[in-house]
Amino acid sequence: MSEITIAIFINPLAGTGKYRRIRSEITGLLIKEKFIFTVYDKAWPSKLETVTHIFLVGGDGTLNHFLNNYPDTKIPISLFKAGTGNDFAWKLYGNTSLSEQVYTAINGVPHAIDAGICNGRYFINGVGIGFDGAVVKDFINCRKWLQGNLAYYWTVVRTLSGYKSKQLGMSIDEGTRHLKARCFMITVANGSRFGGNFMVAPQSSLTDNQFDLVIIEAVSVLKRYFYLPRMKKGRHLSLPFVKTSKIQSIVISAEKPIAAHLDGELMVAENFDIKILPGHFFFRY
Repeated sequence: MSEITIAIFINPLAGTGKYRRIRSEITGLLIKEKFIFTVYDKAWPSKLETVTHIFLVGGDGTLNHFLNNYPDTKIPISLFKAGTGNDFAWKLYGNTSLSEQVYTAINGVPHAIDAGICNGRYFINGVGIGFDGAVVKDFINCRKWLQGNLAYYWTVVRTLSGYKSKQLGMSIDEGTRHLKARCFMITVANGSRFGGNFMVAPQSSLTDNQFDLVIIEAVSVLKRYFYLPRMKKGRHLSLPFVKTSKIQSIVISAEKPIAAHLDGELMVAENFDIKILPGHFFFRY
């Protein structure tokens, strides 16, 4: 077996105690077991030569940043929860303890996982267009005076009543299907959970070479508040204004630029060209 060489990547903009604590625990375990590792917490390298294992400490945004910096890497990745939502890490690891995850990160079998590309940018958990894009846009401003999960939930509640549904067109699977509807939100999901605790696509799989398309059509403000708890628990798919299907590609068109998110990162555009990338990245879990 070749020698294990670990690269630990940490969000260079993160300065929270959570990142420092997780970094300290991981490096302490690796030192104890005499593994070779390098920590990148400022500038990240241009290439990943001689690396056999990647440890990524952060949340969905840090993961998105890493994948877009190294879009062709086939080195197995392990993601350690240090973000606000940690939705993709939850999909992979559930509530696994840090020490158990380090063991799996070193010894686990790599699994090929689907990813996606939207307007030339890679993502792995999903794309949200409409309401949840507006939430991310408003959340960026909210974080200037309020932090953490409280800031996110405050933004959701505040945006929920004022958001206006948008007329959107959809060309699905290379134009084999066309839809047009006034939509509250559209999610093109690879993972299941979004926004830290909302099970938007509970039936999704990371290895089926397909996205879960979840369309929530225009709905009144009262119903938004009434059904929000059902979405948190993933019990909304049977509602009459929710449409779902399995797809491999979709082009979503708006009448003017609207907010969207890729793995929680803001994107504003008029058209969103989204395609599946089967088994594109490798993770140990």
